[in-house]
Formats: sequence, structure tokens, C-alpha cells
Amino acid sequence: MTETTQIETPNPESFAALFEASATRTDQLREGDIVAGTILKVSKDTVVVDIGYKSEGVISLHEFINAEGNISATAGDSVDVLIESKENEDGLVMLSKEKADKLKVWDEISAACERDEL
Repeated sequence: MTETTQIETPNPESFAALFEASATRTDQLREGDIVAGTILKVSKDTVVVDIGYKSEGVISLHEFINAEGNISATAGDSVDVLIESKENEDGLVMLSKEKADKLKVWDEISAACERDEL
């Protein structure tokens, strides 16, 4: 007896909707924006992060080394990153975790100052 495998044909309407949502997302991302991402891979020099753009982003591994000298990044972790450039010579998005952290702290300080808090 032979086994029959059915291959589902993608729904063209759902593909179009996914494509449209993807195009909208890529149009909204700008250099200097802070976005949430998910770490996909930690290599010896870089951390690869998915931010929902057409290609993954990369961050230098040294941005994930903590005060004790340990790497504080693992695949699957969520991380806020700043978009430095949308595409480098390899077609990857250049990201920075350190700059995103600094800007978030600055925004918190600014908001506290506006509310006359310490």
C-alpha cells in the first residue's frame, strides 16, 4: 500500500495579506528607531536578531558582554535594539543594543524631569 501525501496549495489571498503586512512593516522601520527583536543566533563575533524586517539584523557580540565578562544573550531572548542602518554591504540590518539601552534610559530621565521627579 502506498502512502499519499497531500501538499496544501497556499491561499493566494492569505499570501497577499502577508506580503502587504510585510511591506507595511518594512516601510515603517527607519534608521534611529528602537524596535523589539528576537535573538536567532549567537556566533563568535555577532548576534543575529529578527526584527520582522526583510532580512535579519546583526549586533556585535561585545554589546552583550556583562560586567562579569559573560555573554548575556541566548537564542530566543527578546531584546530592544536601535536600527543603525537598514542594509550593510552583506544585505543585513545593522543594529545596536547599547544605543537602544542608552536612549531608553535618557527617555526615562527626560520623562521624570517633566513630571518633577527624581
